[in-house]
Amino acid sequence: MKILLIVPIIFLLHGVCSASYAQKVDARSTTSASSTATLQLNTFAEFTVTPVNASAFAFNSTTSYESGINRSSFSSFVVKSNMNWLLTIRASGAFFAASGGGLSNTLPAGVISFKTNSESTYRTLTTTAQTLRSGAAGGSSQPGNTFSIDLRVAPGYLYNGGLYTLDLVYTLTTQ
Repeated sequence: MKILLIVPIIFLLHGVCSASYAQKVDARSTTSASSTATLQLNTFAEFTVTPVNASAFAFNSTTSYESGINRSSFSSFVVKSNMNWLLTIRASGAFFAASGGGLSNTLPAGVISFKTNSESTYRTLTTTAQTLRSGAAGGSSQPGNTFSIDLRVAPGYLYNGGLYTLDLVYTLTTQ
């Protein structure tokens, strides 16, 4: 048998007093119950890509044509996933689309090279998906889930002046 200490508790509200007292409780009269919480967690993965330094690459000097143009932090990425993940990059087509009369569609996607901001070596862009980065489950604070890519574009002197466009395709896959 359990014995409880009886302590008066006094509340004062506008001059009105009340008192409360605990009573003797028999510990053998307790009951219990349970319930189940059920969660259905689906595989989840998403990423955002934000153009940071993605203005047009303007080739307007001998140096830019001969050395190419490097663009640090071309785009930034944030990956959120409840599983390990793999992010790939590829060109949408083998050639740039040319805008304007007299231009040919022969400027190859391979004039673009890319690397993540933590890499030292550029890789040539192709129409085949290449690993951009892989990482662990977690949100934007997970090390490696937030990063940027750098681009280098070096077409040389072989193509007519004009406006050329090419889409970069990023694909996120859970592992």
